[in-house]
Amino acid sequence: MSFPIGFRKANVSGVEVKLEAPARGKFSGFLSYSNTNGLGQFSISDGLFLDDDVVDLLNAM
Repeated sequence: MSFPIGFRKANVSGVEVKLEAPARGKFSGFLSYSNTNGLGQFSISDGLFLDDDVVDLLNAM
């Protein structure tokens, strides 16, 4: 079973940065940052999709 959702228009953007420090003796490290934004515009449409097992069960009633 799944609940898919569809938007008329969507925009997703983001950035990801990683800085790495090479090993110097016993020490090494890294710093990372990420940011994501998403915007969906109406009209939102969705649906319910059932597997074949559910359809067989409903037909058996």
